[in-house]
Amino acid sequence: MHISYSHSDFDDYEEPYTDEGMSEEEEDYLDYLLGDNEEEMNDFDDPWIPADTYISSQSSVESSSSSCTLNSTRIYWKDENSNDDGAPDPRTVQFKPNKKPGIQFGRLSRHTLKLLTSPVDFFKLFLTGMLLTSLCLSTNQHAAYHIRNGKFQSYAGPNGSWEVVTEQEMEKFIGILIYMSFMKLSSVDRYWSRDALYRFNPVPSCMSCVRFKAILSFLQITPLPDVNKDNKLTRVEPIIEHVRNISRELFQPYEKIAVDERIVKSKHKWSGIRQFMKDKPVKFGIKLWVLADTITGYTCDFYVYLGKKRTQITDLSKGLAYSVVMNLMPNYCNQGYRLFIDSFYTTLNLINDLLDKKVYTIGAVRGNSTAKPSVFKKNDGWEKLAGRGDFRWHRESRFLTVQWKDCKVVTIVSPIHTGSKVSGCTRTFQARTGWKKQVVKQPECIKSYNDGMFGVDKSNQYLSNFIGGKYCFSIALI
Repeated sequence: MHISYSHSDFDDYEEPYTDEGMSEEEEDYLDYLLGDNEEEMNDFDDPWIPADTYISSQSSVESSSSSCTLNSTRIYWKDENSNDDGAPDPRTVQFKPNKKPGIQFGRLSRHTLKLLTSPVDFFKLFLTGMLLTSLCLSTNQHAAYHIRNGKFQSYAGPNGSWEVVTEQEMEKFIGILIYMSFMKLSSVDRYWSRDALYRFNPVPSCMSCVRFKAILSFLQITPLPDVNKDNKLTRVEPIIEHVRNISRELFQPYEKIAVDERIVKSKHKWSGIRQFMKDKPVKFGIKLWVLADTITGYTCDFYVYLGKKRTQITDLSKGLAYSVVMNLMPNYCNQGYRLFIDSFYTTLNLINDLLDKKVYTIGAVRGNSTAKPSVFKKNDGWEKLAGRGDFRWHRESRFLTVQWKDCKVVTIVSPIHTGSKVSGCTRTFQARTGWKKQVVKQPECIKSYNDGMFGVDKSNQYLSNFIGGKYCFSIALI
């Protein structure tokens, strides 16, 4: 039997009253409406969107790009629903280093390798006998010159001449500097104090206080005839080049490497190369451009920033950032390395030139960068409407560009990733009943970038555990 109802039959119908109250989700949503918590709203699975701002997503399986419509305005849209079939074949971007990644002991004999049993043995791979001899010759020459001219006579020997520094003494002197870096006392003289409080201090048994101050006063790295006052690094350049060469020789980085800056803390004021960086934990110091291995944090290469006027730029039309990366990468080209850089370095010229050399650059992109595709620049309305976890991607020429909304919009460019691949990350948000965790969509490209950029940060963390004393940098200040 068929029964029909008219609309008038339900006009007077009322929902029976119940005292069950609102559900927890309804209460959270009500709090959102009464307040102004945009992040909390983004955590609802199916947030309510007013009809006048409704976005209709048009997923595409055609060759043309997907899009969404907002009040008759075309906003570029392409997400995990659009298959990215333009990604390169993984076999064409394989990692093929010239040497096996890891520690390289090729120049050392088997007998020498057996002697590497303690930390000081590995330290001597950098502090070589040749370097010690060079330091002693330059220091002795410098001290003899000044004492012969009647200066610093208190540091002269019993016969009025300079007492020659030996390699063994120089080793002890450097050891004391390292000890002072982590065992900090209020003054230098305290390390030679006879007070019972310092009875376990090993410094007095290594060298007298007068001798330590004498070597510290005359310490010289560059021989006097080779000093060029027009070069700001003239007095430390030999040891910088020595450390750079040894660093490259002893280690072959793994697949992921990163370039970033590092600040070496320094209180000196008159060198002309001290930098200030307000966003760094160490705000004043000497700035280094660093190439580091992501897995180990090992510093593969570096060089000192001398300022805009003194820095040699490879190509003026391509800028400082281009020169920085290119100066650090010559030894790692044509091997398939994944290079991670932040938005300061990422330009279209850089990523194209590195790709020609089989270096696959994954970098953050600024809003006005040449590496950001024009379709993203023209359709920026998406950034205001996207919720946490939303993303869009675009492939142009040889590169994929991904925009992802977290607390703010992040843009990453890569030549090897697939735009439609998605993983997840955990985010914490504040709800009515307290803090909650939620899994948010995250493109694979973004996840890879976050993992790869950790190289220089890890290197800085290792350094902060062992270097902190002001006398560790005495060599750089002379």
